[in-house]
Amino acid sequence: MQRHGALSQPMDSSPAAPARLAAATPSAATVASASIPDDARNSATPRSPASRDERIAIIGMAGRFPQSPDVETYFDNLLAGRDLTSSIPLERYSADYAARIRAAGFSGNGGFLDNIDRFDAAFFKVSPVEAERMDPQQRLLLETAWRTLEKFGLRAG
Repeated sequence: MQRHGALSQPMDSSPAAPARLAAATPSAATVASASIPDDARNSATPRSPASRDERIAIIGMAGRFPQSPDVETYFDNLLAGRDLTSSIPLERYSADYAARIRAAGFSGNGGFLDNIDRFDAAFFKVSPVEAERMDPQQRLLLETAWRTLEKFGLRAG
């Protein structure tokens, strides 16, 4: 299996599959020690923008997932086969809306993020009014992007 392209073989859904996938995933040291092709090394001949190598390297990753505050916990939960769904957190909604959810007959379960109400607007220099009106996904993007930069040693300013 390749993480960045098409699958080289069909996914195995057997219980032992996650262990095989984890074992087949290259470590950071393996990726870092990979040889660089001669044509990708610095050369005295400048290349035109059209011929410039446009590949990128992912050097860090952050994310929040159901019952997993970070990527490492999420992968551990997946490898352990844990069910990361939970009951709908009705306390997040107004009483009227919670009653509509109950009346609609939803299954009552889903994947929900913890601590979504803990956005530090002052840290991101966002006014309280603007933070209240922001799409929750914008707040998560700010937090996760900052966590990625911070985790991998990049400092602001």
